[in-house]
Amino acid sequence: MKNKNLRFYYDPVHGVISFPFPIVQKVIDHPYMQRLRRITQCGLIHYVFPGASHTRFHHTMGVAHLAYKVLNVLKIKEIHISDEEVEATCLAALLHDIGHGPLSHALEHKIVPHHHETMSILIAKEMNKQFGGALDMAIDILSFKYSKPFLSQLITSQLDVDRMDYLARDSFYTGVEEGRIGIDRLTRTFNVYNNRLVSEEKALQTIEKFLVARHHMYWQVYIHKAVLSIQQMLIMLIERIKWVIQCKMNTELPQALSHLLKNAGHESPSNILEAFITLDDISIMHVIKSNLHHDDSVLSFLCKCLLNRKIFHLEWINIEKKEYLIAQKLQKIKNTPCDLNDETRFLVRAGSEKSDSYRLDKEIEIFTNCGNVMPLSEISHVFFKEESLIKSFICYPRP
Repeated sequence: MKNKNLRFYYDPVHGVISFPFPIVQKVIDHPYMQRLRRITQCGLIHYVFPGASHTRFHHTMGVAHLAYKVLNVLKIKEIHISDEEVEATCLAALLHDIGHGPLSHALEHKIVPHHHETMSILIAKEMNKQFGGALDMAIDILSFKYSKPFLSQLITSQLDVDRMDYLARDSFYTGVEEGRIGIDRLTRTFNVYNNRLVSEEKALQTIEKFLVARHHMYWQVYIHKAVLSIQQMLIMLIERIKWVIQCKMNTELPQALSHLLKNAGHESPSNILEAFITLDDISIMHVIKSNLHHDDSVLSFLCKCLLNRKIFHLEWINIEKKEYLIAQKLQKIKNTPCDLNDETRFLVRAGSEKSDSYRLDKEIEIFTNCGNVMPLSEISHVFFKEESLIKSFICYPRP
């Protein structure tokens, strides 16, 4: 049933957003969805790109808007999609990231040992109970269990509305022009072939630009050296808090966070759900501010550095020289407030980051002008190869 009291949302990336389904607006208003207003899309990336303080709520609204836009295009192309399926796909788009924890990907697997997609399904099922089963089809679409897989591919694939929104949105808020993509062109050229989502050949160059933009955003923004350093500092913070808890030292923590850090590793996802959904970025900032003067010098040092943006240095390295470089950096930072060797060593981290350029097992399919379907790797003049670009790093406090 169409909603007579249509609500409008004003978005700087897509313009005016609206959905004609009452259940969609009810889900948007739900406390679990409103929690996403308190979780930044890119963690503490605004420490490096000051404008990038946008939230997961911004992003999910954009994803649902693009899904709705593409579905209307497909209906014009005489693809049979019912109003109920449009509604459910919009709901699935809204719910796809609802399982993110504080600071999004920065602390993935660090507070709970489960991927955010697992938590998203659990939260969606809990909401479904409250809505009397109204989200059944949306959950099936989200779980790739619905009879029309192209609806699931629209939200999760190598060319989907999720990636389209976050590239456009993150580019807008960071000011990094290389992330700009042709959203209108991409949304107009989706089609369906044998129940699979395809793109029409006339969008080939736009798709190539989309993949190149994603590659550039990954290395220029998502793992910019300072951004990666901040992520390492946040991981150190959580790991140090776990160590402090094990040592039975007093520390200021929200009750839910304390419970999860102690128990999440040996409890099922459903058992930790209640505590998890109370956490957001504010929870982590509370921890940082409350432990500035903790008796543990490492925890205090990390809190002060994070609060006052004293970002650790990060450099790309040859991983084979890791141990030598760690010893070298330890010597350089021996005069930090944490002057015991084992404590100082905790603050020096080496690791690796990788970017999957393109997955040949889940190719983007192109609906050619001849009426057949070909994988992108066979029709594109840009060479897409299935390999991961791996770069190793060492991160340590500045002397």
